[in-house]
Amino acid sequence: MAGRSFTFVVRWALALALFAAVLVAPPGVDAARTSRGGRGAALIRLRPTDGKHDPEGNGYGAPDHHVCGTHLCVHWVSSTDDAPPLSDANGNGVPDQVDRTLVAFEAAWAFEVGKLGFRAPRSDQTSQDHGPDGRLDIYLADVGRVDLDGYVATDDPNASDGSYQYRNYSAYIVVDDDFSVPQLGATGGSGGLRATAAHELFHAIQYAYDAGEDEWLMEGTAAWMEDLFADDVNANRVWLKESPLTQPWIPVDSGQGLHPYGAWIFWRFLSEIVGTGPSDASIVKRVWELAADAPGDANLFSARALETALRERGRDLGGVFATFGLWNLVPSAFYEEGAAYPHTPIARSHRLNVHHPIARWSVLRLDHLTTGSVSFTPSQGAPASAWLRLVLDAPPRRNGSGARVMIIGRSGAIRLEPVQLDDHGDAVLRVPFGRLTVRRVVLVYANANTSFNCWTGAGYSCNGRSHADRLPFRYLAALVR
Repeated sequence: MAGRSFTFVVRWALALALFAAVLVAPPGVDAARTSRGGRGAALIRLRPTDGKHDPEGNGYGAPDHHVCGTHLCVHWVSSTDDAPPLSDANGNGVPDQVDRTLVAFEAAWAFEVGKLGFRAPRSDQTSQDHGPDGRLDIYLADVGRVDLDGYVATDDPNASDGSYQYRNYSAYIVVDDDFSVPQLGATGGSGGLRATAAHELFHAIQYAYDAGEDEWLMEGTAAWMEDLFADDVNANRVWLKESPLTQPWIPVDSGQGLHPYGAWIFWRFLSEIVGTGPSDASIVKRVWELAADAPGDANLFSARALETALRERGRDLGGVFATFGLWNLVPSAFYEEGAAYPHTPIARSHRLNVHHPIARWSVLRLDHLTTGSVSFTPSQGAPASAWLRLVLDAPPRRNGSGARVMIIGRSGAIRLEPVQLDDHGDAVLRVPFGRLTVRRVVLVYANANTSFNCWTGAGYSCNGRSHADRLPFRYLAALVR
């Protein structure tokens, strides 16, 4: 889990330096991902226990110790900067911070694998340095010195074997040795440890599905998992500054900046609207099953896996995505914790009255997996019994077009109007618009197209570029009696 925006920069700096050193594409040090064009090519990172052999200089400089639980083992050293505080209040011979780390990760395992049913991380028994056995290894090190809370990597031999056809690998995890608040700030302390355990363990789980999946699926669902496991911590809210909530014009699958982290709000939305509630992980689990790249898996890229998972439930991605855009306009009215979220800005506004009764044909141009909103407000000159007639002209539905309409009353009450685009992307509807009862009407358009030119390195779904950016979504509005 990355605690601050510059953490992403540090990660990329490290990843790029290593890339230059070994001339292979990284499957991940948390945020670094590769394209399917590099299938089988992977960055093999040495573990802290590889000591002076680590070319990065991050190896332990002292003998390591370990303690194991049911599913994983925690490693630490008793000296050097990588040593955790050595206080041992219960006298069990294990530093308290090590005990806390083991408890946090075992609890995250019980939740993510045991309760939610995600795949367990793969055994690392085939790795040269696999710890005491095939259980998942967690290493404590002073990664806070480079503003990291933790990271996940792999030394699975399959990751560097060009003949291996899949991208499901074992993994190991490195987390900060003390989660010092002075060092890590808001992501330090016991809450930061629990959130990091949820986030980084889910990355190790992802490696059992597909270690090279698109960043918005990798980081977005890892940050989403924090909300499920450590809901009281709320460290993931910092990433909403670069998310569809605040920047709806940027595709949700963007791999740029912190957008992959900010994408967690989409997976949260999906859990709340498609599932039985915020803690229902079944739709996200199904997306990962469809995206998985192991023997017998469907191996769909992220956006197609999402589209397929929704279709299996009788849902249309265009309609779901338009609803997402609508929720984001008034998050406090829809999300369980929406009162704490920023809201989406309106893209365009019109005021209508008897002197200016028509908003003539206008167009919003939307990139793939984005939304755009238009607000219509009755001004003082609008009749109390007026209606608003909307004529919609979107790209054909097969291209992923969706639309939703929301009526906000003078009392603050919200009413949602169904919009059914025909096969051509057209619709005509009539909604109340009297100035005494209606504060405004909002139209939300969505471009949920999943057609891509894949493996180009562009950084969107399938590490490709969309065939459907800048699509025109037209509308005409008229005040009628």
